[in-house]
Amino acid sequence: MKTNKLVLLETKNINKVFHRGKKESQNVLQEINFKIYEGEIVALLGKSGSGKSTLLRVISGLLAPTLGSVVFDGREVNGPNKEMSMVFQSFALFPWLTIYENVAFGLQSLNFPVDIVDDRTRNMINLIGLSGYEKAYPKELSGGMKQRVGFARALAVQPKLLLLDEPFSSLDIFTSHKLRHDLLKLWIEQKINTKSMLLITHSVEEAVMMSDRVVLLDSNPGQISDEYLVTLPREERTKLNTMDLVDQISDALNKQIALAEAA
Repeated sequence: MKTNKLVLLETKNINKVFHRGKKESQNVLQEINFKIYEGEIVALLGKSGSGKSTLLRVISGLLAPTLGSVVFDGREVNGPNKEMSMVFQSFALFPWLTIYENVAFGLQSLNFPVDIVDDRTRNMINLIGLSGYEKAYPKELSGGMKQRVGFARALAVQPKLLLLDEPFSSLDIFTSHKLRHDLLKLWIEQKINTKSMLLITHSVEEAVMMSDRVVLLDSNPGQISDEYLVTLPREERTKLNTMDLVDQISDALNKQIALAEAA
């Protein structure tokens, strides 16, 4: 992919091997090379076991690669980076904290001054559509509202790169569609400071509707097999006019599954 945009993140020959005992090992990722540019959303697609979540954790600095490196904003990643935030599938909220306290947690852990913590927390709660729930606890919220808290917490620290680990997969169709729409609206209207997003998903339709590029991972070991550009403007995409691309990517995924089952 050739572009004049600035590179925000680059993976260079990423390999990840998990060792299980002295003799057994599993090669999960092999020679992963790709870039994320400022101002784009990239989706990672692949069947279960292709190493998507492992790659996301290597990129975030939560896991060290066995070989290779991750370069973020011109600097090598050697651990968790405060300019990257992650939203998880499982909400990952603290049940003993209020909504306000959950959103403020990331800011407090980074030792922001009290007034900045309060200002950003209240602003993000308002932007994400949770005004009036500041004193509520997670158990009092629906799944969609819990995930809004997860997004608010991740975005409050104003990350340059937002990492999304299947954040919509546990929600019903209507709720996931609404949350995706609201997130994209905040990003397009530049109401959040995030420059780029990396989305892991099992849904081809979700990947095509949200992203600018879809990167397809094969498995055993995980490696990039294909990359697809989504050239249609995001606001013009519909189920009908993206059907050909969705079918093309789905066919590639189904071929991977068939080959794996035949092996």
